[in-house]
Amino acid sequence: MYTFNEIIAATEGKYVNFYGVDGNTFKIGNVVFEALEDEKDGYRSSLDKVVVSTQNNVIFSECPLSQVKLIKTDSSYHSFSSHSFMGYALVDKQNHTWLEVGTDNYDDYYPCFIFRYLPEPVVSEPVVSEIIDAIFER
Repeated sequence: MYTFNEIIAATEGKYVNFYGVDGNTFKIGNVVFEALEDEKDGYRSSLDKVVVSTQNNVIFSECPLSQVKLIKTDSSYHSFSSHSFMGYALVDKQNHTWLEVGTDNYDDYYPCFIFRYLPEPVVSEPVVSEIIDAIFER
């Protein structure tokens, strides 16, 4: 079984299917990954590692939500903070970030585990009257 870093290296520059998030797990391709907080970090929390998940009670979309590139990131790339960040991002062809996983260092003393899921905004459904108007070409 491959590690998450090996998969990032093997898919560099390529897009893979992304099926969503459940808790701290996410599915890309046919593999479910889990982001683990560092248990030895005491009351502070940071990302320990991303592993292939052994959970069998997770739920994902049956169809891909998007195709994403897996990017290993640093403080120069993330959407939510101006602090030092180390981790990973899943970014689609329109440059939308779907998921950020890693450690944000608010300062050197308070690291913060980040698992930030950013689904695309839902486009509103047409109003029933608009559909009827379209059907009857009013």
